[in-house]
Amino acid sequence: MIKQSVRIFTIISFVLFLQSGCSRLPAGRVKESLVSVEKLVKTTRSWDGNLLPAYPPGQPEVTISRITIPAGTRIDTHSHPVINAGVLISGQLTVVTTDGKTLHLNAGDPIVEVVNTMHYGINQGDVPADIIVFYAGAVDHGAMTGEEKYAAADFPCPVLNSPDFEGVFGGKDGGTLKRDEKGLIREVEFIAFPGTVFEIVSRIPRPTHVILQVTTAGYPSHGPLYIDSRFVTFLKETPLKKASCLLPADKILSSLQAMEGAPYTWGGNYRAGIKQMLTFYQPSGPLSPEDRSLWELEGVDCSGLIYEASGGYTPRNTSMMVNFGEGLKISGLSAMEIVKKVKPLDLIVLPGHVVIVLDSMTAIESTHPDGVKRSDLLTRLELIMAEKVPVDKWEQGNKKIFVIRRWHDGFNKTQKRL
Repeated sequence: MIKQSVRIFTIISFVLFLQSGCSRLPAGRVKESLVSVEKLVKTTRSWDGNLLPAYPPGQPEVTISRITIPAGTRIDTHSHPVINAGVLISGQLTVVTTDGKTLHLNAGDPIVEVVNTMHYGINQGDVPADIIVFYAGAVDHGAMTGEEKYAAADFPCPVLNSPDFEGVFGGKDGGTLKRDEKGLIREVEFIAFPGTVFEIVSRIPRPTHVILQVTTAGYPSHGPLYIDSRFVTFLKETPLKKASCLLPADKILSSLQAMEGAPYTWGGNYRAGIKQMLTFYQPSGPLSPEDRSLWELEGVDCSGLIYEASGGYTPRNTSMMVNFGEGLKISGLSAMEIVKKVKPLDLIVLPGHVVIVLDSMTAIESTHPDGVKRSDLLTRLELIMAEKVPVDKWEQGNKKIFVIRRWHDGFNKTQKRL
């Protein structure tokens, strides 16, 4: 990071040198006394005192912009997702963060800009302000202005129903997870797979990043959703929607079997967990194996089990599964009659839970606190039917019923759903 900062400001110094209008000398005559290098700044912090973040992953991309701000003009409030620095060539400029920090620049002053912090600039002088800015980003992750309306997940991205990521992962002492009385983190809605596209609703600045309120087509929600900007790449336009591929049934079944023994995690649908959580929300001290697993959101919940195994093809919540695929006619049937009727990957959906048919004799599900486990299909149905009644069609609000939905029509087939 420091080496790249040095490179950036060496370039800045050279630009100023060129601005001075040095004279050309004939070939072979080098007059070293005319050459001078002034180090304008060398730092690991932005002008507001915060540490600079890591450079984004991917192919490095440098952008150099010359920005002219007319006299009396204010630049709209915005943020930058990457390290950027510049030199004010002429005029004057005042930069103000939304939390009230202020920096005044005169001609020749350098600036190491704030990253992922909402701020604005204003030229209160009588002449235009010219500033040359260098952005050290990566392809598709560069000189953003805060006007971007979309973002795409770079790696598995936790989606919360609260903007208080720090309170959930760390708390006041920096080492405590926010759990309910059952030990679950209820703020987690789901884990967005890499490539998931979000539409940005609003931005909440943090010292080193931005919390984004978002929506996403793959997860209809009655309440607001939030993500951490460090998990995504900002986009100026929404990419073309990709087809969702229905994996072969045998591949999905193999994935389900491989997840046996995984822990139950509320909102979880990424068995391996998110390693970046320990970097972005670094605990203040050592964690127990159980806390480390939960901090990384290892494991799956009931609908997350089939969601991960199907590669995100199935609905993420049981409330959407009740009408997914085709319903089996099971009204009035006994448990044994239902067992004879179901096929692998059929979904037994009851209020707030789903059980997956693994084969003609076995069911698999994720429950708290047991995690992912198999059970005898007939026995599991008998337990369900001790409290619930099989019906052909879901009745909203009726907690005494269950349905069975068939969504996969065969083995070794690959279909596409638009």
